Amino acid sequence: MNAVRIPNPPLSHMLTHNPGCGNTFANGGTIAPTTPDGLSGCSVRCNGNLSEYCGGSSRLDVYSFNNAIATITASATPTGTGSQTQTPSIKQTVGSYNYYGCQTEGNVTRALTGAATTSDTMTLELCESFCLAYNYWGTEYGRECEFCV
Repeated sequence: MNAVRIPNPPLSHMLTHNPGCGNTFANGGTIAPTTPDGLSGCSVRCNGNLSEYCGGSSRLDVYSFNNAIATITASATPTGTGSQTQTPSIKQTVGSYNYYGCQTEGNVTRALTGAATTSDTMTLELCESFCLAYNYWGTEYGRECEFCV
């Protein structure tokens, strides 16, 4: 059964025009400031695939359904667990979702307040599969997929 998606406004619009329905970035969540490594703080490797980034500390790697790709070039020494032999990269496309960018967490609470899951074997593909019925999702801390909206 295919999920039916109700079109949402672009994420950039939702960041500044939060209608309060819980389907948007809320509580002060916004685009993370650029850092010299190009990762904006989203430099933690996914626990289940060390070649992927899964957010950071209070930073979300956000993917959007059917929206423009935010092209990011990164060359960093990431943080994370496990072997450091794999070279990580920002994955531009995961299934039918495109990379939107690194976003900050909200003030005091979550920026995205939809469905959630955590896993010590988290990958971008695992989060995407969990969030198929949603327009946006993100990963944080290498093991969290708490941000489907």
